Amino acid sequence: MASVGVLPNPGFGLAFRAMIAPRSLVVVGVEASFESSRSVRVAGADVGFQLFGLSARAGLPALRTAQVELIPTIGARAGWIRNLPSGLRDVDNSIRPTLLIGAGALVRIKLGAHLFAEALPELEVVVVRDRLRIGAGDKLYSVHRPSLFEGRLSLGVGYEFP
Repeated sequence: MASVGVLPNPGFGLAFRAMIAPRSLVVVGVEASFESSRSVRVAGADVGFQLFGLSARAGLPALRTAQVELIPTIGARAGWIRNLPSGLRDVDNSIRPTLLIGAGALVRIKLGAHLFAEALPELEVVVVRDRLRIGAGDKLYSVHRPSLFEGRLSLGVGYEFP
């Protein structure tokens, strides 16, 4: 998984997603994710960033062939941005909440009887965007505030239980 917008640099990480399709009409799912980005240099020191998230999503299949499936989705994600200052004082809080809502399109390509390659590009609006401030001596530095939008791409393998 990769993202741009919430962390100060592109974030890379892992996500675990479970989805069900009751009666094959609506697809619903939950996800747990972790992302990390490279550090930001502030006042001669480094500040690292991590993002932990829990999300819920729903979608309606728009295309279903023997080999390909396309499912537009909407979702919401609650997240916690953790900053890791090295040699600096965190003025606010080392863990800040964030909330994202958005839409995406899950593309599934059949690889075997129950095995799929999956891609989920998404665009999310960052609803909660707290600013991170760091103190070094008497000075206060504004380090990062998530942008209004986040782009995210998840690539993976899915298994469908019969």
